[in-house]
Amino acid sequence: MNILDASVSSFVRTPGGIATCFFLVVAALCGLICSYVTSPMSFDSQRWKSNRYERRRMVDSLIRSQKLVGLTGSEVESILGRPDDSMDGRGPIPGKHMLFWVDTCGVDDLWLDVHLNGLRVDGVICRPD
Repeated sequence: MNILDASVSSFVRTPGGIATCFFLVVAALCGLICSYVTSPMSFDSQRWKSNRYERRRMVDSLIRSQKLVGLTGSEVESILGRPDDSMDGRGPIPGKHMLFWVDTCGVDDLWLDVHLNGLRVDGVICRPD
């Protein structure tokens, strides 16, 4: 056994060493879990509608694709399901807003804000409350 192996072995056998090793293992596991939960995923209409907790992973793909731009409100509903909320004329941009809950971030909720100018979608953003 060399000096490094002996030092590590004696450190791990101390109460502080055991706690430190336990902390490092838990931190590594949390990192792996968080990277899975937040890893991006391609947008899938069925998954969006059936599993609200995977929406955060799909929202970037949906926005980048501009799949909703130019569609009517009813066409958006066929892809995303019924909106969770709306802001008809109350939003930061005048017009109709269809709001779809994406995730909770701290004390705020994240929303997919689909803006309709007249009958068609002209913008889609993800924003907090």
